[in-house]
Amino acid sequence: MASAGTYDELPEREQAIIRAEWDRRIAHRRGELDLESEFAAAGESWSESDDAGNLIIRGANS
Repeated sequence: MASAGTYDELPEREQAIIRAEWDRRIAHRRGELDLESEFAAAGESWSESDDAGNLIIRGANS
């Protein structure tokens, strides 16, 4: 979106193209994340849920 207009001013087709590109970029960036390693290296704990939805705390002092 290099133009001076806004997303909302674009026709539906162009909005769909932009949404697809956003989705692609977000998926790529999420795929590069390794938060477990980052938190562990920083000595931080983190929480997540197991398959049953139970809280699991991992990392420092867990």
